[in-house]
Amino acid sequence: MAIDYVMKWVEMKALQINIVVVTFKFMYEYIFIQFGCPLQLIINQCLHFINKVIQCLIEHFLLKHTNSIVYYL
Repeated sequence: MAIDYVMKWVEMKALQINIVVVTFKFMYEYIFIQFGCPLQLIINQCLHFINKVIQCLIEHFLLKHTNSIVYYL
């Protein structure tokens, strides 16, 4: 799932499996190509975003990577 915080637009796709190759393909094809490269990647402590493939993606596109903390009221 990706959220554009300016327009409040959510982009989602149901994936059959949750592995790094599928996550990378979704980010590249559905986010980077359609909307352009984001400035920042904010995740909520998801472990499938913390690996070598996503780290190479972050370094290649010069993204700022931020881990957010889930907070409920």
